[in-house]
Amino acid sequence: MTLERTQKALAILVGAFVFYTAATGPFEGLIQRAVFLALVCTLGYALYPLGAGKPWRPLGIAIDLALCAVTAAACAYVVWNYDEIMTSLPWATKLDKALTLGLVLSVLELGRRTVGLIFPVLVVLGLCYALLGSYLPGPLGHRGFDAAFVTETIFLGDLGIWGMLTGVAATVIAAFVLFGALLLHTGGGQAFMDLAMRLGGRQPGGAAKIATIASGLFGMISGSAVANVATTGNFTIPMMIRLGYPRPFAAAVEAVASTGGQIAPPIMGAAAFVMAEILGISYVTIVVGAILPAIMFYVSVFVTVHFVALRRGFAIVPEDELPDWRSIAAPRRVLPILAALAGLGVGIWLGRSIATSAFYGIVGLLIAFVATQSFRLSPRRKWPSG
Repeated sequence: MTLERTQKALAILVGAFVFYTAATGPFEGLIQRAVFLALVCTLGYALYPLGAGKPWRPLGIAIDLALCAVTAAACAYVVWNYDEIMTSLPWATKLDKALTLGLVLSVLELGRRTVGLIFPVLVVLGLCYALLGSYLPGPLGHRGFDAAFVTETIFLGDLGIWGMLTGVAATVIAAFVLFGALLLHTGGGQAFMDLAMRLGGRQPGGAAKIATIASGLFGMISGSAVANVATTGNFTIPMMIRLGYPRPFAAAVEAVASTGGQIAPPIMGAAAFVMAEILGISYVTIVVGAILPAIMFYVSVFVTVHFVALRRGFAIVPEDELPDWRSIAAPRRVLPILAALAGLGVGIWLGRSIATSAFYGIVGLLIAFVATQSFRLSPRRKWPSG
């Protein structure tokens, strides 16, 4: 099996797990988190292979397989010993310490590959402070913690690796990431872009306004500034440069507008889910409270772009490059988005969990998408003449 096929198979497996648990409810806390972490880490190592395209790639394969095996073993150990871990205060054995070390190294290495060195460095500094803090003089010093205590805290309990953030990621965030990905890749992404082009293209600074509107629409679904730039920026930045906008201005508009996706409901870069969990209040309350700040943010970006465009005479987008309203409002493009949002709204209105509401949205999206595509591809019926 090629690497690409492996990536697709693992992605489908992760998606199926998220879809199933969103529909039926999550497993017991530690079990849900351990299975999710094992699947995500395995997928992560497939997507970010060590030494890809380099002569020492065989060594990278061996390291990746070893890290995946250690991760799977540690997560399986937690699942198998779930009752003992949650009903007693287990003492850390040598096996526990070894599995903890292997899992921590695996997670940190995957973090290094995906987000850079800053995350593993901070974690290593924190662990060193816990283990060696007794040797520090002055107010920074403490009585110190041994390896057994650290293992029991971060591995043999619902803190540390299996803490609240992992729990939110394994349930709500995963469900909404799946929801957003399916929405964007079943035509929603192009629909958002076309709508942004039609609304902003013929105004002063039209290309920059397209970037602002499109980033706001994408940000509501993706919740990720990086994904937002990668998705909309591939189209809007070249358009702005082609129309004569300065390159720094084009990059700045796209970066700022995409960053707003972090505060644009409903996903808000997972912040809404974490805030709801920490504060103990309804997710809907968090989302409603974020609507006005998000609107004010994008209005301010839009107005700034407008006045800069008037002052510097930026070009508008030619009419022949803009989609027409008929194609934008075509049922095959609109109905899946409306069905997805309707399913999400119905789930929230019925008082279901947020993950289950996302499941309703996914089901509505898939049904509408399949129905519209089937109708589009079916041959037209020929009526007999006369």
